[in-house]
Amino acid sequence: MNKNEIKENSNEIDNNKKDQEIENYELNIKLSFPLHVKKSITIINKIIKKINTIVYIVDSRVFELTLDLDILTQFNLKDKFLIFFFNKTDLIDEIIQKKLKNFIDNIKNNIDELKKRFKLKEIFFIVGNKDKIKELRKTLKEIAKKELFINVVIIGYPNVGKSTIINKLVNRSKAKVEDKVGTTKSLQWFSIEYNIKILDSPGIILPKNISLKNALILYKFNIISENFIPLPKEKIKTLLTKLKI
Repeated sequence: MNKNEIKENSNEIDNNKKDQEIENYELNIKLSFPLHVKKSITIINKIIKKINTIVYIVDSRVFELTLDLDILTQFNLKDKFLIFFFNKTDLIDEIIQKKLKNFIDNIKNNIDELKKRFKLKEIFFIVGNKDKIKELRKTLKEIAKKELFINVVIIGYPNVGKSTIINKLVNRSKAKVEDKVGTTKSLQWFSIEYNIKILDSPGIILPKNISLKNALILYKFNIISENFIPLPKEKIKTLLTKLKI
């Protein structure tokens, strides 16, 4: 066997090994965010002292992947109110509903630790979809009553329903909504009441490694685009089928 044949055999083995890793979903994907998202984080940090309340929108279909507490570490949350809004519960079955309930109960059981970690004043939980907008508005009004005036920022992964929720809160369709990743490109202020202003922001994904399986799940639910997955489109489709997402 000559050197070329040895090299070809070695490459074939390497490729087979890579394919096997991909089939087993062991490959790690490096997530990153576009420049406009990084810019938005910087801008929010510049005005964070003026913000009283953070509303973190979570996609209930993939709640474990779209609730990333590391995102909260990007901001100084001392003496602020945090509202977790678990959105799109109308799109999950009973099995996922039970898992979501256990997930939220676990957070609540450790709520004092979470408040202490981020130096938060209070944490609220809202679980539902569009039918829970009234509850969110009521919660914001209660906070505004205590604080007299509040500035609110909406954060979360891309395409979890941030702009839709804002539109419902302000009873109009100012915030652009599309079923694709990265629709919101800039920071936008909206008024809910005379003493409540709310800031929409682009979806935030921190640069980090996740498994191929989780990347495929996020892609399936339009949380990330195929650009995050370094595989051909056909391979992505094949893996999605095998994964039965």
